Amino acid sequence: MRNMENLMDIKYLRKKEQSNYIYRFAKRCFDVISSVAGIMLLSPLYLIIGILVKLDSKGTIFFAHERLGKDGKIIKIYKYRTIVTNAQQILKDMPDLMKKEFEENFKFENDPRITKLGKFLRESSLDELPQLMNIIKGDMSVVGPRPVISREIKKYGIYGDKLLCSLRKEDTPLRQMLRKQLVSVTINS
Repeated sequence: MRNMENLMDIKYLRKKEQSNYIYRFAKRCFDVISSVAGIMLLSPLYLIIGILVKLDSKGTIFFAHERLGKDGKIIKIYKYRTIVTNAQQILKDMPDLMKKEFEENFKFENDPRITKLGKFLRESSLDELPQLMNIIKGDMSVVGPRPVISREIKKYGIYGDKLLCSLRKEDTPLRQMLRKQLVSVTINS
């Protein structure tokens, strides 16, 4: 009788694994197709933002930010550059009180390092558009949680390791924009 239960368990696990594979394949196809379509449709906007970033301040157009993906793998998340090129030096030269705010929240209420255009790009979440490239690369997916910054893991305490093991390398610029707009509407209401 026990052998029959083991056989049923094995069949169940194989079927589950097979359906999981089909789901992942379909999801990946959707991710690639929708990201390529998004880039093609938004290419004029990509070009305009790229030119504006270059005109607004010195430095590169894109910024690659290191995050932790599934199982703690380091991935680079692409964004339009919204801060000045010497941002790290400005951070070092700040008063201790401001450094403490940054260490606690990983950002400033009024960040002096953000460019004029960068403020608009962040508020509108347009700085996130290059993440469609991350989706094509397979670092992210159209739907799912956001990869975390390594410093943030400490904030989660004993749950940090569990978070990394369960974290899927997924998020979407559209989802982030909608989330920000929802928070903005809620705060302003």
